[in-house]
Amino acid sequence: MLGLEEVDNIVYGHIVHRFDCTAEQIAKALGLPSRQVGDSIARLIRAGLVCTEQVGRLRPTANGPMVAADRLRAQVDAEYARKRSSITTLYGELAGLLERHPVLGSVGLAPTVDRIGDPEAARLQVTELLGAARREVARITPAGGPGAPDRTHLDHEPAELAALRRGVRLRLVYPNGFFADDRLRDTVRPRLNEGGQVRMLPEPPVDLLLLDRQAVVLTETGTGPSGHATLIVRGRGLVEALDALFQNCWSQASCIDHLLDGAEERAAGDPLRLAATDRAMLTLLGGGAKDELVARRLGVSVRTVRRRVSELLRMMNATSRFQGGVLAERRGWTGHGT
Repeated sequence: MLGLEEVDNIVYGHIVHRFDCTAEQIAKALGLPSRQVGDSIARLIRAGLVCTEQVGRLRPTANGPMVAADRLRAQVDAEYARKRSSITTLYGELAGLLERHPVLGSVGLAPTVDRIGDPEAARLQVTELLGAARREVARITPAGGPGAPDRTHLDHEPAELAALRRGVRLRLVYPNGFFADDRLRDTVRPRLNEGGQVRMLPEPPVDLLLLDRQAVVLTETGTGPSGHATLIVRGRGLVEALDALFQNCWSQASCIDHLLDGAEERAAGDPLRLAATDRAMLTLLGGGAKDELVARRLGVSVRTVRRRVSELLRMMNATSRFQGGVLAERRGWTGHGT
């Protein structure tokens, strides 16, 4: 970082140990060419590590290494300030450009569609987009979508979980038949546990991934090496239309949490029977347990507890937790033996 070479370290070490020596003595002691030693001494003097107290006599400067480091830090700080000033100027120029030509802004971008035929390239591109999401990720999965035997590369569980942990909202719509398959159903649990929202629809109309309402990922079937291609769509008009499609599907879809916990324990045709996890949660809450304790006891996240409580309150048409507790007890959802 000081602009020195390996030989300078050797020469400097000799001067530090001998303290008062000449270039000729250094060359002889180290077995190095006189010219190489002379060049090295010149670099050490420029770096402030060595000085000549008498003509031809070399000694290390007091606090030389620290002085050199301080000088370097000052140079780096000055360069940083210069570059930061340049970037600030650049932002000002770009703001003026966008003001003169609004079509260049992200909201006014003309529609663009990037088509990716290679599955691995598409997976990497979508993973990158998910990593850049800051507000919301919304997805519609049709039958045969991510999780199907030939479509496993379309499942981006790690990236979606990472987005949830960053505070990004995640909303997912799956086909009803998805939850009849134990293997596919289990892929939903990690997303729910991290606070994701999941609903089901009889026949989702499209394979769609919406990112911050700025970009949409679609699947084009019938082409590409594995029978499909990935389309990345940008542009205000197209994205808004596809966002409206998602919002419509979401509003028509139904909640699925009750299908994931103890489905085998619910009696067919009896809507008042709850999953064991729901009953345990309500019992703990009725006993005064805080959401954090309930989450630890059930092995789920606090967000999952709060979300499920809200859904149960809506199911009972309760306006408060107290009212919900009364109604849950009347229905036999809490108490001993549950």
